[in-house]
Amino acid sequence: MSDTAYRGSDTIFCEVCRLPHRRGVASCEDCGHRLGTAPDWQALRDELPPLRAKMLTGVAALGAMIAANVLVFGGAGYVLAVAPIGWIASAAYRHHLLTTRLANAG
Repeated sequence: MSDTAYRGSDTIFCEVCRLPHRRGVASCEDCGHRLGTAPDWQALRDELPPLRAKMLTGVAALGAMIAANVLVFGGAGYVLAVAPIGWIASAAYRHHLLTTRLANAG
C-alpha cells in the first residue's frame, strides 16, 4: 500500500521498514524500530553479521539433525525439530529486510 493512501489520516510509517502504524505506537511491530526517531543505519549494518551467523547455525543444526536421522533410522524416517527452521526463517527475513532498507537508504 502506498504512503499516499494514508495521507491526512492517523497513520505514521516506520522509518526503517515503512510498515504503517497508528499514531501513539512506540515501536514498529515488524522490525522493532522506535517510531519517530531517525534510524541508526550503522547499528543496522552491525546487525547483519550476527544474522548471517544465526542462519549458518540453523543450517548446520538442520544438517546435523538430518545426518543423525540417517544414522539412526537409515533413511527410513526423519524426525526434525522446528527450532533450526525457525532460526533460519527469522534471521533470513530480518537480513532481507535490513539489506533492502540499507540499499534503499544509500
